[in-house]
Amino acid sequence: MWKKLNSTTILQNRTYTVLTSDTGSATVFIQNVTTEHSGQYICTATHLDTTMTSYVNVAVTYTRKPQITGNTSIKEGDDLNLTCSVESFPPSLIMWSKLTSVTNLHNDTGSATLVIPNGTAEDSGQYICTAKYMSNTLKEEVHVTVIYKRKPQIIGTTTVKKGDVLNLTCSAESFPPALIMWKKRSSNTNLLSGNYTDLHNGTGSSTLVIHNVTAEYSGQYVCTAKYLDKAITIHASVTVTWFSETQDGSGCVLQSEVLTCVCISEGFPLPTIKWPLLKNHTEYSVITMVSKHTVNSTVSVTVNKHSNSTVECVSNNGNGENRENLLIHQNLPEKHAVPGKQQRGKRGQRRSMLKSKKQ
Repeated sequence: MWKKLNSTTILQNRTYTVLTSDTGSATVFIQNVTTEHSGQYICTATHLDTTMTSYVNVAVTYTRKPQITGNTSIKEGDDLNLTCSVESFPPSLIMWSKLTSVTNLHNDTGSATLVIPNGTAEDSGQYICTAKYMSNTLKEEVHVTVIYKRKPQIIGTTTVKKGDVLNLTCSAESFPPALIMWKKRSSNTNLLSGNYTDLHNGTGSSTLVIHNVTAEYSGQYVCTAKYLDKAITIHASVTVTWFSETQDGSGCVLQSEVLTCVCISEGFPLPTIKWPLLKNHTEYSVITMVSKHTVNSTVSVTVNKHSNSTVECVSNNGNGENRENLLIHQNLPEKHAVPGKQQRGKRGQRRSMLKSKKQ
């Protein structure tokens, strides 16, 4: 008589199922075996009043597909905890690895738990669970995402010359990607609704491009990165530099051996005006007046003889230099204004006078 220990009962109860019986010999024949057929089988021989028993343990080898459990999306700073298990007999060797790394992260038999404390953005990626079962290898992959954000960064030159292109890129490294938007401090509306060229906002990064800039484009620009339910803002101060040639109203007058010259220049930063003529004189006066972005320089020098018909005025603001030869008007009647005076306007922010006497 063949019996099998009932796998669903407590072993102490010794509950068996009768499989087959015969006289002289009995054969157990099970087609298409499954894991449930593993267990202890008992052959009992009864002869007259004697009973003899023999036991045999049957093992059905099998394997199942690897199963991965755990949260594959975590916030930065949380722990990553993933378990890979494979139901098989004999037990499989389980190994964890990362797609971008050749190093095994963790291995064990039957199941293996991968724990990465204090997860960072670098821990995002594809992880592979490999199960080695006898001569077979099974693999299961899972993608891990670490939710994180970084402070936005602005790259590009914030000081540009008039007529050049302003090109600023604001980017914010994060997952999921942040929405990047450019604004200008002087306006409460999105620059997209303004009169700008090639303006762009987008996801992850946004590039602000303004062609042929003028002085009006100077100011503070704002980049806002909207990440989930938060917004982070940074600023960029843009300065447009410019320089113009000598303005109308510049000129010279020679009267009663006193040469008076006016030179007017505009720009940002504010230009400085120099008079090469003064290197050959020891007695002179220079008056400088400033109004907004305009510099008005007036020089008066006593000359006994002046053979030249022009006087050079040199203006420079670091972004450009202009040399202008001012025509000298001689013996202008007293009632006529000195060229350039009518352009002075209001007194500016600074006024200086230089004067030296002959030794």
